[in-house]
Amino acid sequence: MNSFGINTVSGMLSKAERELERMESAIDSFSKRDAAINCALTIWHLNDWLWVASKRFKNDPALMKEMGVSGRSVNENDIPAWVERNCPDIVYCQAVATGSKHVRFNNRNTTDTQFHDGPGGAMMWDSGPILIIDNNERRDAADVYINCIGFWRSLHRDYIVTY
Repeated sequence: MNSFGINTVSGMLSKAERELERMESAIDSFSKRDAAINCALTIWHLNDWLWVASKRFKNDPALMKEMGVSGRSVNENDIPAWVERNCPDIVYCQAVATGSKHVRFNNRNTTDTQFHDGPGGAMMWDSGPILIIDNNERRDAADVYINCIGFWRSLHRDYIVTY
C-alpha cells in the first residue's frame, strides 16, 4: 500500500498523530472538523494494514487462536472484531469514518459528533472540544483518538516489525 509516499504502518500512525495535533490546534471550526474526520479515517483504516500483514499467516494456529477463529482461516472481517475487543474505542473511529460517508454505522443511529462548549453549555461550532455522543455518553474525540493511537502504537511496537 502506498498513498503519497506513506507506505508503512509507522507512516500511517504518524499521519494519525499529525491529524490529532491539527485538530487540537485548529483555530477555526472547519479545520477542526476536517482534522477530526481525517484522524478517525486514518485510525480506522489501520485495520487494512493489519489485514495485509496477517493474511500471509491466515492459517497459522497462533494467529487463529489470537483472533478467536477455529475451523477456518482468518479473514478480513476477523481483524476489526479483534481490534474492537482489544481497543473498544475503535468503534467511535469507525462511526466517524463511516458517518463521514453518509452511511449508517451498524444500525447505531444514536452515534453523533458535534462541538460542545463544555458540560451543560450551548452548542458552539467555533470553540470547545469535539464530542462523540453515543446514546447519552459524551466522549472527547481527542481522548478517543489518543487511546486508539496508543493501541496501534503498542501493537506495532510489540508484535509487528514490518507491515
